[in-house]
Amino acid sequence: MRLFLPSEAQQKYNDSQDPSSKAADSSIGGAAIPPMFSILIVSQQPFSRIAISHHIKVTLPKNIPNKITPVEKFSECRELIAGDDPVVFTHLVISLPDHSEIINLISQLLENPIHYQTTVLVLTNPTQRQAILQNAPDTCDRLGIRLQFIYKPIKPSRFGDVFDPAKERDASMDRYRDSAQQVVETQKRVFSRLEHDVGNKGYTVLLVEDNKVNQKVLLRFLDKVGLHVETASDGEECIEKVFSKQPGYYGLILCDLHMPRKDGFQATAEIRQWEKERGVSPVPIVALSANVMSDVADKCTIAGFSRYVTKPVDFKELSMTIKELLPSSDHTSPGSPHCRDREIEDLKERAKRELEEAEAQKVRDQEAAEAIREIGRQQAIVEPSSPRSPRAPISPRGFVSEQPREMEHRRQWARGEGDERAERDRHRQR
Repeated sequence: MRLFLPSEAQQKYNDSQDPSSKAADSSIGGAAIPPMFSILIVSQQPFSRIAISHHIKVTLPKNIPNKITPVEKFSECRELIAGDDPVVFTHLVISLPDHSEIINLISQLLENPIHYQTTVLVLTNPTQRQAILQNAPDTCDRLGIRLQFIYKPIKPSRFGDVFDPAKERDASMDRYRDSAQQVVETQKRVFSRLEHDVGNKGYTVLLVEDNKVNQKVLLRFLDKVGLHVETASDGEECIEKVFSKQPGYYGLILCDLHMPRKDGFQATAEIRQWEKERGVSPVPIVALSANVMSDVADKCTIAGFSRYVTKPVDFKELSMTIKELLPSSDHTSPGSPHCRDREIEDLKERAKRELEEAEAQKVRDQEAAEAIREIGRQQAIVEPSSPRSPRAPISPRGFVSEQPREMEHRRQWARGEGDERAERDRHRQR
């Protein structure tokens, strides 16, 4: 089903974009007010689409109608904005993991003049933002101020800056916060889900943090979700531990940026060089810093960090990052204590299975021997005790079977012919 602005609303919106129109005088934060907000959201996660829609609704002006259309797939979004019959949206909100798909959607908007006033909101992190700017600088420049990046985790106030810059809605300032009990319940769900996905599966995490308070908080979190953790107090100790272990020992490294002796940038750069010289797969390294400036994200990318998480750490965001970066759940860091324990358990389990199979085979052999003895007993029962009791073989099913010749002999004995034959045989022997 295609979604359009009502004809009158669409005309008013088009008129509001005309500089000569008086409607341009009415604005929100200097931007023309559309007669209706038509917002397209694309996100692969169902709960993410629900949350984004909710955050936007509680920040939209109450006196302006709105229509929010959430879609799951990149292809669905592209079809709506770039198909044979494109739909005009006032805002396009993108939350996708692949930066190339985001660039593709932005390019589609620029190719069709009908979208010349559509604002694009990219929900992202500093690393992905840097990838978009590096791979499509001209596209981003052409979109200009209509392209805005909103860093995760998403809150209503982040959308309030776009839809309610005057802060007329309470939610734009995050006044409606969850109660303490709701926060605790949310954290419990996050911990439980992460523990189920990656906990107690043999992963070893290296935490590089010089601040003892931060180190204690993170250690408690990582231990709670079932991850084995080793610590380093600075970058120098970090590379010493990494270089002293075989590649792949650490499944993940959480590294602070600013530390004594050697900072996180230098430590990460040296680890990447060490991995490159040995031709091994790079270990995921997550930067931890309270500095959210874009130049810091650029430095992290250059140094070789895999992700960037801001302080104070949001455990929900950190949980998602850990789950995305750790290898598959079947993987176990080689050489780690948990790996050795798991190998021992596997050997015990294998020996147990082999013993059970041997016992089962022994029982089957005993049953086969007993079956053979039973056949022998049945044959002994029908064994002839006199010439008038001819032997009858046992059929495979255990029943006495008589061959035609044996049946004829039995008939002869019944007629008395058997006695005459026996007499002739005795006479011949004499």
